[in-house]
Amino acid sequence: MSIPWRKRGDFQEAAGFLERVDRARGRELDPVRDLALEIQSCFDWMSDGMESLCGLTCPGCRDNCCKRATIWYDFRDMLYLYFSSDGMPESQLEKSPGPSGVRCANLKASGCALPRRRRPFVCTWYFCPAQKVLPAYTHLNEIILRIKQMRVQMENEFCRITSGRPS
Repeated sequence: MSIPWRKRGDFQEAAGFLERVDRARGRELDPVRDLALEIQSCFDWMSDGMESLCGLTCPGCRDNCCKRATIWYDFRDMLYLYFSSDGMPESQLEKSPGPSGVRCANLKASGCALPRRRRPFVCTWYFCPAQKVLPAYTHLNEIILRIKQMRVQMENEFCRITSGRPS
């Protein structure tokens, strides 16, 4: 699968599209905004638990997903970031060379440089096998499932409103 909006100009054009739609539709998009803010609250609420879970498993991991995986912001991530209070990043995520090979450019010695609510959703919903056996997993996964539902609902609302279809 190719990464969408890989070039900075393409990413900024996609962000500009959301801005133009927002200006044109205004308050009509409040249901999308409300869902984005609810998702943001879920991220904030679960952040400490996720950081604790990752702190127990990631430092000693031999197959670190931040080094192995290629991640990017998808359309739902862009909707969430634009309509939440955080705003859009300047570009799509990139990989960069590190001491042990190419890895996510946001991976630092202390973990991810991005706050949890600013990361692509895959960085939060993916649980490795070592994490799935820990007690905190069950509760965190319930929140992840709720966020997944809200992301689908947010995209559906955006498409419904911008297409002019009635509810």
